[in-house]
Amino acid sequence: MGLNRQLVKVFTQNTISAGVRSLNANLVYSLPMKTTERFAETLQKLLSLTPDRIALFGYAHVPWMARRQKMIDPTALPNPKARLRLFQIAQHIFNADGYQSICIDHFALTNDPMTLASQTGTLFRNFQGYTTDQSKVLIGVGASAISKFPQG
Repeated sequence: MGLNRQLVKVFTQNTISAGVRSLNANLVYSLPMKTTERFAETLQKLLSLTPDRIALFGYAHVPWMARRQKMIDPTALPNPKARLRLFQIAQHIFNADGYQSICIDHFALTNDPMTLASQTGTLFRNFQGYTTDQSKVLIGVGASAISKFPQG
């Protein structure tokens, strides 16, 4: 068993034993110097975790708002045609693996409540994306995560 499969197995066992019953993934495409081959490989690795939902966001290069992005050479970013191609690759791979397209940038398994909400018109959108949850509290985890609380 390869290292990646071992890590996936341990991750899955640990999350299930901790009571986690659903996995959502946020993925960014059109990152600097990411080839279509490496992107497709990343998608396959993500799918090996069998997330219930996937949000697929295009990288937004806004160095006037995020000063750290000034370190990225804009010529290393894919052009609009290449960005569209990356999105289409992901959409094709996700759909082929049984995920339904939800609006413009989300995917969910066919039996996921998000898919049903999309079909019945009960889907919601918050600042993070589409959801079936109207909660006023959102706790983000990760380097660029954003949380939201009723207090601000």
